[in-house]
Amino acid sequence: MHENQKKIIEFLATTGRGATADEIATQLGVTKSAAKEHITKIEDLGYLRFVDVKGLMGRPKRFYDLTQNGHDAFPRQYSWLSLVLLKHLSKSMGPDSVALFMRDLAQSVAYSMKGRFEVKTTGARLKGLLEVLTDLGYRASLTLSPIIKTLSLRP
Repeated sequence: MHENQKKIIEFLATTGRGATADEIATQLGVTKSAAKEHITKIEDLGYLRFVDVKGLMGRPKRFYDLTQNGHDAFPRQYSWLSLVLLKHLSKSMGPDSVALFMRDLAQSVAYSMKGRFEVKTTGARLKGLLEVLTDLGYRASLTLSPIIKTLSLRP
């Protein structure tokens, strides 16, 4: 699957309402005709559906959204697999050895990502965290509540 097609699927997974071809083109930074070519290929896979919404005037707008197959195209069984692995390790190694193993693993992961979080501002750290979660396959987003928007966050 082309990288832009993956980006379309990721974008539609986060919109909650679908998107028009114009919105998809803007999101990708491509022309509307290029976006439509990608949309057609994703439709052929059975990952997209569309609905035409008629407004008060003019032609209806076509909104694209993911089908269940589109949502299922990228498995999200991370927690299940982790739980099965931890139970198996606990049986094989014993709970104390697993706890030590997990501490060592956490330190190793933290060390490997240390450079991504050395920035001074909280906003930059949050952006780095979102990037890490996205790289790990999670669909992460950040929404600030009205209370948090009024706080002064300092490093």
